Amino acid sequence: MSKNFKNIKINILNILFGGFMINENIKGVRVCEKAFLTLKEASEYFNIGQDKVRQLTDENDCDFVLFNGSKRLIKKKLMEEYLNRQFSI
Repeated sequence: MSKNFKNIKINILNILFGGFMINENIKGVRVCEKAFLTLKEASEYFNIGQDKVRQLTDENDCDFVLFNGSKRLIKKKLMEEYLNRQFSI
């Protein structure tokens, strides 16, 4: 499969699934384009330690975490909104 065809296929899938497709096998997807981030990506993106991100997502009322089994995915937009409302974390 040509690289160009693969990119077209990925773009079509992103359109069909509203840009919420997460696949770690797809190389070159920038963090700023992802809807969901791993703990490590969220830590680097928001400049917050991984332990602090984990602590925030442990809260019962946390609305910006999605559990996929034991793996935590951070809903980037909701976490950004949460952080914008905070004075300190």
